[in-house]
Amino acid sequence: QEAMDMVLHGQLGNASVSSIEVAGLPPATRLLEAWYVVSCTAPAELQLSRYLPLSPVRLLVDSRGKNLNEVLSHQQLNALCKNIKRATALAVVNRVRSEIDRMIDNCEQLAAAQLPAILQAAAATMRHDLGAEVDRLSALRAHNPAIRAEEIDFFRQQLEQGLRHIGRGEFSLEAVRVVVST
Repeated sequence: QEAMDMVLHGQLGNASVSSIEVAGLPPATRLLEAWYVVSCTAPAELQLSRYLPLSPVRLLVDSRGKNLNEVLSHQQLNALCKNIKRATALAVVNRVRSEIDRMIDNCEQLAAAQLPAILQAAAATMRHDLGAEVDRLSALRAHNPAIRAEEIDFFRQQLEQGLRHIGRGEFSLEAVRVVVST
């Protein structure tokens, strides 16, 4: 369990620097690809992972802040990128650190704009699933006194607590790739 936590939540391998050579892209142009996941701190018994998306959200921006997500897919970018030696990558990052920070801030704003829709969809799914269970148990209770009110209240409380925690969900930056055109 601890080893899996280290792999999933460790910092190693969360950042990379690559080069790209594309005819329409001027040399020294910098792109930043950022990957975000929705994180929501909640008690495990609420099982919020059932409602929150497992797939990460990808953003690709240039140094001017333009969103290139629709222009260049992750697969296309992977096919075009070439590895850079570690020493060269460190030199590049040190030289353009403030620009990278601005690009990350821009990605944060773009991600923040997407978050409400994701959280609303998760809340709607939770309302549908747990609301249906409350309705089902309530209907059963009308015909079967063996269904206790505590069972119905349990699902109502799960729904209320789950919605409260989902409302506090946020994006966390999981990975970054800096791409420099040559």
